[in-house]
Amino acid sequence: MPQIPRLAVGAVQNRVDVQPVTWALLAYLAAHGLQVQHFLSRACFTPCDGASGTTGLSSRHLDSWLMTPEVCRDIFFRAARSADMAIVEGVFGSAADRPGTGQQISASHASGLQCGKQAASHIRGDADDHHPAATIDAGTLGPICDWLDLPRLVVLDARQLRSCILPALPPADGILLDYVAGPQQAARLQTQVETMTGMPVLGALETMPTLRQAIQQLPRGAKLPAHLYKPLARCFSRYASFDKLKTLATSRPFQDIASASSFRRQAVRGSRLRVAVAYDAAFHCYFPDVLEALEWLGAAVVDFSPCRDERLPANTDIVYLGCGHPEGFAELLAANQCMMSALRDHARHGRRIYAEGGGLAYLCRELIAPPGKRWPMVGLLPAIASLNPRPDPPTPVELPIGRSTWLATPGTTLRGYRNTLWNVQALSNRASLVSGSQEHLADLLGCYHVVGSRVHLNFAAQPAFLRHFFHPCRVAQERVPHA
Repeated sequence: MPQIPRLAVGAVQNRVDVQPVTWALLAYLAAHGLQVQHFLSRACFTPCDGASGTTGLSSRHLDSWLMTPEVCRDIFFRAARSADMAIVEGVFGSAADRPGTGQQISASHASGLQCGKQAASHIRGDADDHHPAATIDAGTLGPICDWLDLPRLVVLDARQLRSCILPALPPADGILLDYVAGPQQAARLQTQVETMTGMPVLGALETMPTLRQAIQQLPRGAKLPAHLYKPLARCFSRYASFDKLKTLATSRPFQDIASASSFRRQAVRGSRLRVAVAYDAAFHCYFPDVLEALEWLGAAVVDFSPCRDERLPANTDIVYLGCGHPEGFAELLAANQCMMSALRDHARHGRRIYAEGGGLAYLCRELIAPPGKRWPMVGLLPAIASLNPRPDPPTPVELPIGRSTWLATPGTTLRGYRNTLWNVQALSNRASLVSGSQEHLADLLGCYHVVGSRVHLNFAAQPAFLRHFFHPCRVAQERVPHA
């Protein structure tokens, strides 16, 4: 039976950001010579990439709202088996929502701190994916911990704690303290918390206001630099026990690896699908598991640069334009007329394009970026994309398909997390692929064999739609107008 050392790290208090303490833990483990694979419990991208700088590996994504237990175990096993330890970061749902699992710490709990709640979403299962029809917190850690038998570390924000009152806690194996004022407060809180919960405090992070402010000021999409994560590790090391953390992480064997070959079982034998993935400074946000799954299923995945290259890779069947930050490279993208012409020719010859987030903005007719500068883009989608200076956090959405496309047929539902970094104004009502609510009409656009999504879609979590990359749904032929 395989041994995959692993831990879950999550918060229960309202508005607690577990990323700094998680990054401190990652850097601390890396400083002890461990290769750590980091996972997020929601299939959406974070404003700052704090994991890859500390671990050297891209974050992977699990999601109890999108994935079946089998798919979750598959994705986890394939990424974690070559690492020394796996850390799954997220938020535990409110203990009050799980009768019999919460731990009331104080008789005066009603006046104490309450657990933060995630917006519950209803899952509607597609027959292909066997999603359970149940109401759960979207992207919370609880189900993932159950599916993967993860030891659980709860992060407690010391600023929200009051004497003899703790928030209701889920079943857990240890505590991490954040925002402690220093060694004296850390020692006092450790004594109180361990006495009241019976769980060990295995690490702590101090307030470090200057460092945290510097992290908040990093540009969107930036990687956490060494001069920021190394002080996090040094501070965490003053309160952590490496031996205790390692002992907890190795306390449970990984029970189920039968699903680890699920993508291999679905491989399209003899497939010659060639997927050209846009990858450069403007487009670089992809789910690694999607690209790996495409290769497992038999596709050849090659990269190209919309900023630098003048043509697409030879024999491209599908162009995949991921998210990123094209607003910072709008002038360069607009000047590369050769690449924009190559993309239009690709669509004109009946070949497919899928774009997401920033990739969607690139395929629109115009991109508007502060301070209101308008840049002409590829123009394959009749829409205008404008950068939202105050984007909301990603939110889980379901998109009921109302018009046929190679990716999905009417009556099916795509699930993902809406990226509000871009406001999209569709110039034609016929461009929307979504039925129903006006709110979602610009979330998924399609013209010809081009599909653009404002929602991050993790196809590895939805294998039925991933298979349509190889076996596209039938759609009516449309003529692509000359630019």
